[in-house]
Amino acid sequence: MIVLIVLIGAFFRLFKISAFTTFLGEQGRDMLIAKDILAGKLTLLGPPTSISDVHFGPFYHYFNALFLCIFKLNPIGPAIGFSLISIISIFLLFQTGKNFKNQTAGQLSALLFAFSPLMVEYGRTMFNSYFITGFTIFSLWAISGYFKSQKVFWLLLSGLFAGISVQANFLSVGIFFGLLVFLFLEKARFKKIVFLISGFILGILPYLIFELRHKFFNTNAFFSLLGEGKAVGGSLFNYPAKFVSYYFKSIYFLIGGGSFYLSFFIFILGTIFYLIRTQRKNILFKTVLLFTFLELGVVSLYPGKMLEHYLGAIYPFIFLLLGLFFQEVFKTKFNYLFKLLFFLLVVSSFTKIDFQRNHGYGMPENWKMDDVKKAGEIIANDASGNFNVAAILDGDTRAYPYRYIIETKGKKPMAVENYPQSDILYVVAGGDGDFVLTYPVWEISSFLPANIDNQWLITKEVSVFKLKKI
Repeated sequence: MIVLIVLIGAFFRLFKISAFTTFLGEQGRDMLIAKDILAGKLTLLGPPTSISDVHFGPFYHYFNALFLCIFKLNPIGPAIGFSLISIISIFLLFQTGKNFKNQTAGQLSALLFAFSPLMVEYGRTMFNSYFITGFTIFSLWAISGYFKSQKVFWLLLSGLFAGISVQANFLSVGIFFGLLVFLFLEKARFKKIVFLISGFILGILPYLIFELRHKFFNTNAFFSLLGEGKAVGGSLFNYPAKFVSYYFKSIYFLIGGGSFYLSFFIFILGTIFYLIRTQRKNILFKTVLLFTFLELGVVSLYPGKMLEHYLGAIYPFIFLLLGLFFQEVFKTKFNYLFKLLFFLLVVSSFTKIDFQRNHGYGMPENWKMDDVKKAGEIIANDASGNFNVAAILDGDTRAYPYRYIIETKGKKPMAVENYPQSDILYVVAGGDGDFVLTYPVWEISSFLPANIDNQWLITKEVSVFKLKKI
């Protein structure tokens, strides 16, 4: 059964992935960094966080570099890498339940994960914070391996995966706290705790090396923001409400598929299940509850707007809680009713997986990675001398995805600060030439005066315009 679930999940994530994945400004910027790594320009710094002057760890860049190498610099490579992490996570979620002696719960959790619309998007899109869910599952699977075998290797592995998750987003640090408390409750010897901590340090080691070499640049920036209430903050009176709200939101984003009523129904069922189960001995339930509370506790300290990927470390535990819930209610005299409910939940999730859209995730209408590649290749084939590139399809006016494609073809645009010094400017845009020449962005206005020297149609709506200085 689990093999079939994994195969279905793999199909959902890999089907037409080049049409559904994202290749926007952030991805283009990060692909350029990964390409530089392959050229020997190593880095210890990851992508910037949403709060200024603080960066994540560099694991994401090296992951991208690995898959760019495997796929010969084709940007679809890292997207497939994210798919593989998501597909492996389906199986490891099942294994976690099995190792904790709840195989049915693991199987049901894996099925919900495979069909979750949000997890499908995470599994076909390259974005740093989307690592959180997968590596949280990896860490939980490793701690379940320790529970089953009592071998310390699993603790080292669990700590390592937790460290990588923290590299992806600091809000997932609650997972590491959960691992420590788990070992404390298991009355583990100090040696075992050292193995766990060693694995965690190994997972964040590149980040630690950067901090030591640069006088704790990120740490100082974090504490500066902390003093301003931008990193951790909010009223203590609001903390319980945020805690409950984020638990509900994690269900809303993950299972409810945007339906408030379905999310609320699952939320109430989950709460009732918790109240019933608290007095019973089930190691998986207690473990999942421990991690859920600790991670919610960490996330609730964040003072900013709660975006769906910030809750990524909580999602695996929601799946496992639902798996446990349905495992238990399937044993009752109302099992047929609950089996119908579970079936409807899976079908509802399936209907919300977007297989019909005509654009990449978050990209403009009728615009996909293949279109970006086509535009970049046209520019690379035509370009010579001092040229630059811009785009006015979305917010990335400096055209990082196109820069990446152009550089992989052996050409190099001038830097993003040098639009005024360029002789030729290629602009990816909709509309006509007059629209492009009068578009009010610095990348174009600083290049003027110019005229349209050539135009290549990419789709019915979008062209590459070649602007030449007058």
